[in-house]
Amino acid sequence: IYQAHCASCHGVEGKGEIPVRRVGVQPFAHLKTKPFSTSGAWYSDRSTFVRIVSEGLPGRGKPGIASFSLSEWETLFQYTRGLAH
Repeated sequence: IYQAHCASCHGVEGKGEIPVRRVGVQPFAHLKTKPFSTSGAWYSDRSTFVRIVSEGLPGRGKPGIASFSLSEWETLFQYTRGLAH
């Protein structure tokens, strides 16, 4: 699930730093993903994780993805937590 839906923006190991959007006018700036961190609210609260992933983060370049079953959400949550640094 992670490889198919998340790795292209967050990296295979969750380290981020991948340019996901070009903003501004010349010279352009690029928004980059951040590495997964154990200090975020998403790390300790599955419902926060599901909300962030399903709704995205408007204005911060993170699109929402909401097409998972309950067991897929749990699998994705546990896998992603394992990538946090």
